[in-house]
Amino acid sequence: ELLIEACSISGDYIREIARTTVTPGKHTFRWEGKDHNGNDTPRGLYLIRTTLNNKILRTIKIEKI
Repeated sequence: ELLIEACSISGDYIREIARTTVTPGKHTFRWEGKDHNGNDTPRGLYLIRTTLNNKILRTIKIEKI
């Protein structure tokens, strides 16, 4: 199972972007900049964490402007 989450720069959970079973290959997911309640998040730095079968694969830093 693939899980993609948006987190604050300090690592606090903001929103689940995707939770799905995927086949090997390239996939695209989009975060609309909203929290788990559907509210806009403020400008700033965020972490996007990708986890596969409970193992963190990658964490990237993005900036919302």
